[in-house]
Amino acid sequence: MSSESGASFEPVAPGARRHRVTHRTEYRYSDIVTSSYGRGFLTPRDSLRQRCIAHRLDIDPAPSDSSTSSDAYGNISSYFHVTEPHRNLTITSDSIVDVYLPPPERYTRGPAREPWEAARPAGLTGALAVDFTLDLNPPEITDEVREYAAPSFVPERPLIEVLRDLTTRIYTDFTYRSGSTTISTGVKEVLAAREGVCQDFARLAIACLRANGLAASYVSGYLATDPPPGKDRMIGIDATHAWAAVWTPQQPGQLEWLDLIPPMTRWSISGTSSSGAAATMRTCRRCAASSTPTRRRARSRSRSMWCRSKATCCMRDFHCPNCGQRLTFENSECLSCGSALGFSLDQLALLVIAKGAEGDHAGAVAAADYQLCANLHVAECNWLVPVGQPGGMCASCALTLERPNDADKVGLAEFARAEAAKRRLVAELHELKLPIVGRDQDPDYGLAFRLLSSGHEKVITGHENGVITLDLAEGDDVHREQLRVEMDEPYRTLLGHFRHEVGHYYFYRLITPSGDYLARFNELFGDPDADYQEALDRHYSQGAPKGWKKQFVSSYATMHPAEDWAETFAHYLHIRDTLDTSAWCGLAPATATFDRPALGPSAFPNIIELWLPLSWSLNMVNRSMGHDDLYPFVLPAAVLAKMQFIHTVIDEVTSQSSGSAAVVSA
Repeated sequence: MSSESGASFEPVAPGARRHRVTHRTEYRYSDIVTSSYGRGFLTPRDSLRQRCIAHRLDIDPAPSDSSTSSDAYGNISSYFHVTEPHRNLTITSDSIVDVYLPPPERYTRGPAREPWEAARPAGLTGALAVDFTLDLNPPEITDEVREYAAPSFVPERPLIEVLRDLTTRIYTDFTYRSGSTTISTGVKEVLAAREGVCQDFARLAIACLRANGLAASYVSGYLATDPPPGKDRMIGIDATHAWAAVWTPQQPGQLEWLDLIPPMTRWSISGTSSSGAAATMRTCRRCAASSTPTRRRARSRSRSMWCRSKATCCMRDFHCPNCGQRLTFENSECLSCGSALGFSLDQLALLVIAKGAEGDHAGAVAAADYQLCANLHVAECNWLVPVGQPGGMCASCALTLERPNDADKVGLAEFARAEAAKRRLVAELHELKLPIVGRDQDPDYGLAFRLLSSGHEKVITGHENGVITLDLAEGDDVHREQLRVEMDEPYRTLLGHFRHEVGHYYFYRLITPSGDYLARFNELFGDPDADYQEALDRHYSQGAPKGWKKQFVSSYATMHPAEDWAETFAHYLHIRDTLDTSAWCGLAPATATFDRPALGPSAFPNIIELWLPLSWSLNMVNRSMGHDDLYPFVLPAAVLAKMQFIHTVIDEVTSQSSGSAAVVSA
C-alpha cells in the first residue's frame, strides 16, 4: 500500500490522501488443476471516509467465467472460474483509493462524548445498525466475555473513554503472536489463551461491545504506515488487517462508525498511528472467515491444492478441509484423500478427525477429543461427539427412544434412512435457533422419536406429547409411493413426515404458552381444541371441502386446525431449507441462507419473493428430466398469511430466547 500522486486520475480531493493498494495471492500445486473457482473480496468500498477511484483484478490463468456482485452490506465480491489446466494461480488486485481521515471532533464532541448507553441503536436513527448488535452462531457473547468487558462499561461513561479503555486493556492483556490461532478459533479460546492476532482482537472487541447492546462491525482491509524520516516506503511492509468499528447515532439512513484501528504493536482509537486505512469489507457476521480476501477451491489430484480460508460453513455445500474435495452432508470419509470426517452441529461443518500433528490446521479436530456417534454403523451417523460422552450419542440420535432390534435387518436398513432424514431436520431446527428440548430436560413433553417398523407391529405415524412416532415402512420407496397415490398426495417423503410431525411439537412449545399467539392462531387456523376424531372421520368419509385450494396448502390441512398448522409449518421448513441449499449452490442470492436472515416486516415477503421463481425453475428442471414437479404446491394469499405468522412466531421466540435482538421503536 503506497501513496499516489494521482497523476493519471482525477485530482485528489482536499483533505484526502491517495493510496495505491496492490494485493497479490499466489497458489502453487503439486499436480495439474483442471477446475479452480473462487470469490474474492478485494474491491475497496465506497463510504463516507473513503472512495475507490479505480480498481483492477487480474487472474492468471484467465478465467473462463467471472462476475461481480454486491451484498446487503455493500461489500463487493468478484467470482471467477478457471478451467484451463494449471499448476499455479495468481490473483492480483490493484486499487487507487482516496482516504479521508475523520475530523478530530468525531472523537472529542458529539456522540463520542455522550454516555455510551446513548449509542445503542434505537428508533429510526438506529434501524440500519440493529443487525450489527446480534450474536453469532455458535454464540461468542458468553459470560466470560461479559465479565471481561464489565470494567470498561462504567454506567454513564463517555463512549470514547469506554472504547479507549477497552482497546488499551486488550493491548495490555493479550500477546500478539502470529500463527497462534486460525480463522476458526473462537473468542472463548482467545480469552483463555490471552494471545492471538488482529482478527482475534477485533472479534473480542466486537463481542464485548455487542454484549452491552452496541452495534459493532468487523472491518477487513489494509493499513498504510509512514516510513521512518528520510526513508523510502518499502513494498510489502504494509499489510492486510482486521479491526472493529462502533456505530454512533446519526441521521436516519446513515451509518457512521468509529474505527478501532489495530496496528501490529498498538490499538488506536483515532488511527493517528497510521497514514491511512482502506477497507475492503464490513460485515456483521463471523469475521475471519466471511471477510477473508480470497476464498478459492480447486479440483485435481494434488494434496496441497487449497489454502482453506472459510469458516462461515455452508450447510449444504461441503468440502474436505484437507484436499478441497466436494462432499455431501452424509460423508464420514473423504473419497479423494481418505480423511476421516465428522459433522459438527455447533460449526455446521464437516471436520477432519485427525491424529497427532495432522490436525494442526483449521477444519480439524483431534481424534483424542472427538469421535463419531455410537450410531455410526447402525444408523450410518457421521456426527461428532466428545470422547467419553455418556452413551456416545450425538444430539440427533440421542432423541430416539425406540428403534428396531438388532435382529431385524430390514427394519434396521429402514431405520438408517429415517435417522438420515432426522439429522437434516435437527440441523435445520438448529440453524433456525428453534428450541430442541429433549425428554432429559422435559420428561413429560420433551421432543423424542419412536422409529418402528409396521412389519412386526401396528405403527401409526403421529405425535403425542412431544413424542414423534414414525412407521419405518415409509422409508420403502414402493410402499410410500403406493400410499401417496392412494391418498392422492402430490408429495410424500420421510423428511416431509418429520417436518410435519415436529410442527405439532412446536405448537405446544411456541404457541400454547402465549395468549396472543393462541388468539392469532384461532383467527388463521381455527380452534385447536376442536374434536379431532370427529374431524378425522369427516375428512376420510367426505374428503376435502370444495374450494379448499384457496385456503389451504394441502387437502390434508383441511382436516383439523392442528393439521393445518403442522402442514403449513412443514412447508415453511421446506422453503427455508431449499432456499438455503440453493443459495449455497449459487442458484439463489446469498440473502436466502440461514446465516443471512432478512430482518423486519419485509423479511417474510422477501423470502417468498425469492422462493416463487426458484420453485418454478426447479419444477421446470424436474420436468426436463421426466420427473414430477419438485414442489407441486400453490401458495394462495391465505396460506401465505398463515406462513407469515409461523415466521413471525419463530423470529420473535428465538430472538427473545437468545437475547440477541435489539428492540427498534419509532
